[in-house]
Amino acid sequence: MRARGATVLTAAAAAFFFTAAPATAASAQGIEFERATSPTTSALGPFLCHSTAYAEGCFNSNGDWFSVKDKKKDGKSAVIKWVLRHLDGTEAGREGSFWMTEGAGYTRYKNKNFPERHSLDYEVCRGSTTTGSSTTTAAPSATRR
Repeated sequence: MRARGATVLTAAAAAFFFTAAPATAASAQGIEFERATSPTTSALGPFLCHSTAYAEGCFNSNGDWFSVKDKKKDGKSAVIKWVLRHLDGTEAGREGSFWMTEGAGYTRYKNKNFPERHSLDYEVCRGSTTTGSSTTTAAPSATRR
């Protein structure tokens, strides 16, 4: 029984480490790192989208939904980095990223809850989940009022 419990604990720790791999360096600073895993969304209305050769990132302010699509089979993940700002442009103390690790051709969604009367800057890029690094390829922004 003890060996089985240790195996389960080790597997749980390994799963946590893999899921948190993109966050290891910055998570202590309060940056939100998450995986976009939902295959569907309940968002109503249009998404504001920005696309590169590698990925497409979209935001819908009606419900604060993001979508992220990996467009290229290159061994990298599609990533959205975001920063919440006050309307005067100063940072509001929240930032993070969504990693879509399903592979090329897939789109996944992530729901957030941002306060009203703030702006949201986000960029779509590609990244490596093994190193936790990402390469910026575009810098769009959207206003959340």
